Amino acid sequence: MIEAVITEANRVYRLWARNNPEFHEGGGRVHLIAHSLGSAMAMEVLSKQPTSVPKIDLPGEINKDHFDFKTTNLFFAGSPAGFFLLLDKVSLRILHEYSSDMYLADFVL
Repeated sequence: MIEAVITEANRVYRLWARNNPEFHEGGGRVHLIAHSLGSAMAMEVLSKQPTSVPKIDLPGEINKDHFDFKTTNLFFAGSPAGFFLLLDKVSLRILHEYSSDMYLADFVL
């Protein structure tokens, strides 16, 4: 199921990028909204996402291991993710790779 989510998200991103090349080339921002089980799956995918996403060849083969794009924000709604993290005693940390114009605070959730 995770592979299907990654493949479909990458397919839709590539379609958008082909139709809007300035978005892809200009570093357009991608925001995800996840609900219920989708939030647990999004958390799983992003926990294995590389810190730097390599540049993709749009006509090339669709990646099935991780998103082909950098995710700027992830919003959970009706999410069991906090419960799963509590069970695993995990702390969420913000990646500090983003530019300063994004106004990210330095804190642990």
